[in-house]
Amino acid sequence: MYSFMKKKGGADLITGNVIFLILNILFFSVVFTYIMTSSESVNFYEELYSKQVASMIDASRPGTTLILNMGKFYDVFERDIEAGKIREEDFLSIDSKNKKVSFSFLKNNPRIYSQKFLNDVQVDYKVQGVFLILEIKEKE
Repeated sequence: MYSFMKKKGGADLITGNVIFLILNILFFSVVFTYIMTSSESVNFYEELYSKQVASMIDASRPGTTLILNMGKFYDVFERDIEAGKIREEDFLSIDSKNKKVSFSFLKNNPRIYSQKFLNDVQVDYKVQGVFLILEIKEKE
């Protein structure tokens, strides 16, 4: 212990740099892991699709039919769909009166991601395979 106290400043500098490098590697690996797991989570896709659908509705005129390919979602979560953890139907709600698009893919999940749209239209929708088909109509 006595010899440790008499070390020159160069050894402390190297030790400090090594500790700094180890902490940086640890920090960036945690951030990278978080980003990778959040980009493949159901919540990410709920938010993504609700924003996409709301933007598509806002950019559309009455009489427009929109088709959204949701194949990426089905590819990523194929195992969860087969296991029955994810809804294959009734995952989407479009409330034209309140101008709100809501997605909830997980069964028994109280959290529903919603996004408002501005266009004053009636929206009818249906799911065919991996495609979400939206029909924009004049509000009745």
